[in-house]
Amino acid sequence: MDSSSGCESSWRTPRPAKSFWGPRGSTVEISPGNLDYGVMGSYSNDAPESLTTGRWRSLGRTLAPFILRALGCVGVRFRRIRFLRLQYCRGDGVEVGAGTSPSCPPLDGTVMVDQAAIPPGSKGALATAESLPFSDGDFDFLLSAHCLEHCPNTLAVLEEWLRVLSPGGILFLVLPHGERTFDRGRALTTLAHHIEDYTNGVTYGEDTHLAEFEAIALAQYDPEWMGDASARLDDGALDWDWMITNGLVHYHVWTEREMKAVALHLGCEILRAVPMAPDRPDSFVIVARKTPTAR
Repeated sequence: MDSSSGCESSWRTPRPAKSFWGPRGSTVEISPGNLDYGVMGSYSNDAPESLTTGRWRSLGRTLAPFILRALGCVGVRFRRIRFLRLQYCRGDGVEVGAGTSPSCPPLDGTVMVDQAAIPPGSKGALATAESLPFSDGDFDFLLSAHCLEHCPNTLAVLEEWLRVLSPGGILFLVLPHGERTFDRGRALTTLAHHIEDYTNGVTYGEDTHLAEFEAIALAQYDPEWMGDASARLDDGALDWDWMITNGLVHYHVWTEREMKAVALHLGCEILRAVPMAPDRPDSFVIVARKTPTAR
């Protein structure tokens, strides 16, 4: 995919290295001069620390990813989304589809992106998943939780997400498992299906996906919002435009196997594929690295 924004990386604010302990003895301010879109915020932690404490903290920052990765191999607890995020999502990052309940702490420096709203006090942009307002290679990681299934053209969206990752950057996906959600019974989306969608340039109004979602998912799901007057047209039919705008449609259905095939097709290296996240049993996790040959 061609670069889409030409946006300068002026949002990138110099700051101390991030870790899950947070910056110590420092304040990061985001000002209109270096962030001309979205919501601006700041964070601070000015508590003093001794030289010895600082040395231990620095050592901890260095060793933490290796310790957590080793623990993740032997214990279910350490396959939780939070621990996986601490292992792989380091450096400058962006969360796509963050909404007001992001997976990343809103004040840890991660840029938040959503088409509707982002957490108060965070920095980020209102934008769609298909068109991110950032330059090529701006981020060290991109995290997205339960967003990709709401996009009809999976390959096009993932190409856009890979575009904003630096070489070796991490793509961290949390997605609904097709056998443990209301999508159960729908056909799993194959790589060939995604390639066909990409070739045909499918859009949000594509009828095939919507018909299957209504016939199978909604029939067993029966969500409360279907009783909302806004969900229906005057003739009683579902208002698909309203549903799509509010992120209520799942276009595709996967397990970790199908999404691994998609990531490999795009030239990524698979680092982790977790069939079930213990802290969110309806989900699986894919962690992939952008390689020099990734699209």
